[in-house]
Amino acid sequence: MLCFKVFAFNAASNNPKFKVKENRFHPFSAYFYKKTMKRLLLLCWGLVFIASSAKAQDFITTWRIINNSSFIAFGAETVGPVNYSWQTLPPAAPASGSGTFTGPNVTISGLPITGSIRLTIQPQNFRRIVNNATFNFSYTLENINQWGAVPWTSMENAFRFYPELQVSAIDFPNLTNVTSMAGMFEGCFALNSPFNINFWNISNVTNLSRMFKDCQNFNQALSLWNTSNVTDMSSLFENAIVFNQNIGNWNTANVTSFRRMFKAAVEFNRNIGNWNTGNVTDMSEMFSVLEFASFPTQFNQNIANWNTANVTTMAGMFYGASFFNQNISNWNTSNVTDMSDMFRDANAFNQNIGNWDTSNVTTMARMFQNDLFNLVPENFAFNNGGSPSIQNWNTSNVIDMSGMFSRAANFNFSLGNWVLNPNVVLVNMLDRSGLDCESYTQTLLAWNANPNTPNNKILGATFMSYGPEAIPAITNLVVNKGWGFSGHDFFSVTPEFSLDTTYCEGDVIPALPLVSENGITGTWSPALNNTQTTTYTFVPNNGQCATTLSTTLTIVPVVTPSGEANPLVPAGSTLNELVITPANVLWYASLQDAQSGNNSLPLSTLLVDGATYYAVAVNSGCRSEPFAVTVSFSLDVASSLFTGFSFQPNPVTTLVTVANATALEHLEVYNYLGQKVRVYPIHQESAVLDMSGLEPGVYLVKVYVDQAVKTLKMLKK
Repeated sequence: MLCFKVFAFNAASNNPKFKVKENRFHPFSAYFYKKTMKRLLLLCWGLVFIASSAKAQDFITTWRIINNSSFIAFGAETVGPVNYSWQTLPPAAPASGSGTFTGPNVTISGLPITGSIRLTIQPQNFRRIVNNATFNFSYTLENINQWGAVPWTSMENAFRFYPELQVSAIDFPNLTNVTSMAGMFEGCFALNSPFNINFWNISNVTNLSRMFKDCQNFNQALSLWNTSNVTDMSSLFENAIVFNQNIGNWNTANVTSFRRMFKAAVEFNRNIGNWNTGNVTDMSEMFSVLEFASFPTQFNQNIANWNTANVTTMAGMFYGASFFNQNISNWNTSNVTDMSDMFRDANAFNQNIGNWDTSNVTTMARMFQNDLFNLVPENFAFNNGGSPSIQNWNTSNVIDMSGMFSRAANFNFSLGNWVLNPNVVLVNMLDRSGLDCESYTQTLLAWNANPNTPNNKILGATFMSYGPEAIPAITNLVVNKGWGFSGHDFFSVTPEFSLDTTYCEGDVIPALPLVSENGITGTWSPALNNTQTTTYTFVPNNGQCATTLSTTLTIVPVVTPSGEANPLVPAGSTLNELVITPANVLWYASLQDAQSGNNSLPLSTLLVDGATYYAVAVNSGCRSEPFAVTVSFSLDVASSLFTGFSFQPNPVTTLVTVANATALEHLEVYNYLGQKVRVYPIHQESAVLDMSGLEPGVYLVKVYVDQAVKTLKMLKK
């Protein structure tokens, strides 16, 4: 029976312990025994190495000396002398030293003037390290190799402004007594460690402000942190430009300040909509960006259910949050006093916040301002979600509205319902804003009509335009109330209509539109008249900065043709020989064609005895009613030459027989256009003629006898 003992070491514990375990087994073979012993020896050596390397539980760091310095310095909290030692790291020549120090200010001198050293601090009497300086050019902390067994009392400002710092330690700091981690890694630009930071025990921490401020490479998971006692998260991730971890399950029930928490954390866009914000009083600059920042913040999550009942300041909360456009219309803003810069340069935001309680707000300065670096001001979307409800805000306590809508190019509602505080500042308030002439005019009219409008105000209104109806209001505000206006000017817009201005006499004229193409409403006079040319005037409704407009509707008179309705004409006559007034009419062979305007006849068309033709007069596109003319051929001496005349069959398919008592000379066939298509020589009393080559249709046939002509209509099938 083989017996062996194994020493087990828990390296993840702050207080590691060794446990002895005894195991027994039967050696089945020599081969099994040798292999087993070899593995056991390797295991034992490895455990001994781990135990010996971690035995001291010292706080170990790596520092780099620069610019020919020979010292490092830091602040410390101690409760007695603290032992330390140092040694150089390759490729520097081997050197080492040791000593003791006490706080609050520690300087370790006599170091090599260049290169890196490994500093080992024993945990006895050591409680805290702090960097009280800003960036220096003599030394820098490069790495935290081991946290050790130090019973830390605070991590506030512990490692701030060490731009190259990384944490390679695999153990955990003892944070049991730590309540503040404010600024712990502030300014550690390169930091993206430790990899086990998600498992730190921060259950007693109350202050996380600035902890990762300016940590521009930090993006480690923190979802497991117990934040139930934290009250201050201000600037926690400020300018941590790549941080985008899931922290939506954090317990924020005791947090009072979110000030600048995600300012310039441009990549952060996680769901934090379920956070408990009931105790928060400060949300200022929470999602803002650095002024003139190159990259906009990505944050655009649903935070509609946040409890904002205790918030007093939202100043700059979404300043520069270019993508944020969530519905926050139900937020309780009854205790908010500061909304300055709240949506400044928040280009996408366009929600209806007209129901907000603004009764305690004292400043709205630059609240919706769009700055000059946004080269396309029209991209600034805010127009209260298209709702005029913002007109109902209670602004009676607001004393600063300077720049409030400056360059907010899409905002276009009258603010005439707002009650102005006697001390309110209106400088730059509406400069280059989207208020059109109508909205600006209505604002001025309402403020002038309110007897409580304060005196001696300067209203910023650069590029604003007012209409003619606002002139009396402006005059009163300037002369009697001491107001001044910067940059506005008179403007009057002309209503635009696309109207048909020519109608035929008797036509039904459609009602003239009461809204112009450019949105001007008004009325027309006099009443429409379709019998004579009339000039009509459009009078805009009040408050639209619009002038009256006159337009003339021309009525084209239509003269119905007149003349002999049943004329006698000689055989062989054409349409051109009919006498009609006016002379320039169009002729048609049927009433249907005359009414539709199709298939008009040429004037050379030969008349057919007994046929009815329809004349239509046309004047500037206006057509008269058709005038019917039925022609009859007059009888003359030559008519006796056609005694016994016959033409059969008619309609004809192929052959037709023509006969007459007097010898026939010849026969001519014309199409409906008056074009001669066939000539048949006869020179006898009768003949059989072949019509098979003609296309089906109506033809005119002229029969000649001794210079006399008889015309008849033939239908070819």
